[in-house]
Amino acid sequence: MKKARLPFEKPSVRFITGPTRACGSDWADYVVGLYCIDKREMTVMIDDYSIQKPDDPDILHTLAHEYAHHVQNVTGIMGSFRRLKVRTEAQALEQLRRLELQAECLSGAFLASVWASQEYTTEQWEELLDGARHNGDEEIGGGRTHGTSKNQMAWLKRGFDSASPSACNTWTAPASRVA
Repeated sequence: MKKARLPFEKPSVRFITGPTRACGSDWADYVVGLYCIDKREMTVMIDDYSIQKPDDPDILHTLAHEYAHHVQNVTGIMGSFRRLKVRTEAQALEQLRRLELQAECLSGAFLASVWASQEYTTEQWEELLDGARHNGDEEIGGGRTHGTSKNQMAWLKRGFDSASPSACNTWTAPASRVA
């Protein structure tokens, strides 16, 4: 942010141990983390597994994805997204997927920057990618909001392989890459 001469403020972080209300809505069963735009707050579910295995890279991935939404918010990307003019629900969902897949890519760029320092292995990276293979809209339901497993995995990998936020421009990607 400093390098790009953009202002920054830390998000607030809220940890919960069970479903509750966040961002004015009920917590969905399949949700592990959520970013509330107006409050600039990350809400993350802490369960028995995350307490027993706090070093699981999947937990860091969830935090990185929600933090990426905060970055989108403070850089103005989120505001631009909210002002987009769309005519149909299909257009609105495509733009939402672009936002979510960009956050996935940004989380991959972050993970690449800390992977070695956390002493994570190649096997753990493959397990994380495998999780993305089973985390798409077609797998978890809830609408076409986050992209297919194939595209989630591709954008996560793109961010990780490049280790740079500059690789994460989903807004100019063809519609097939954000399906």
